[in-house]
Amino acid sequence: MIRNEEHPDHVRAVMAVIDRTDPVIGRQQIEVSHRVIDPDQEALEELRALRQLGTSQEKLRELFGGNGLARLERLEAADMARRALEAKDVTAGAVIEGEVVNG
Repeated sequence: MIRNEEHPDHVRAVMAVIDRTDPVIGRQQIEVSHRVIDPDQEALEELRALRQLGTSQEKLRELFGGNGLARLERLEAADMARRALEAKDVTAGAVIEGEVVNG
């Protein structure tokens, strides 16, 4: 079949020989990243971004709902208090030395 070009299966026979002598190699590389996102932190970031844009309180209530906005504001206050304590702890041991210079 391979040497007889007039044979009806000549092309198939040639392709079979080629596939066996020089096979097609397919490669695939897949990378998967998985992130766990805290929905409360994500909502707080969105709230802060909207506030920086000057979004009205009415629009914030519309987006987060009345109870949702109140809950986020409590979370935000707790987060700010925690950050203030951490900052205070860092600077508590620091002593600022200086010299008064009269001009």
